[in-house]
Amino acid sequence: MSRRTGTPLLGLQSSLWAPVPEPTIRTGVKAMTSVVLDSLKR
Repeated sequence: MSRRTGTPLLGLQSSLWAPVPEPTIRTGVKAMTSVVLDSLKR
């Protein structure tokens, strides 16, 4: 329940909640690329 509005909030395991695919995948690819490039510098 939202403290500010009092409306119910969806849990992460809800079938009604889903992230927007494109920005989620883009962020994951950037993060993994950064880790790999950082590892190769060593």
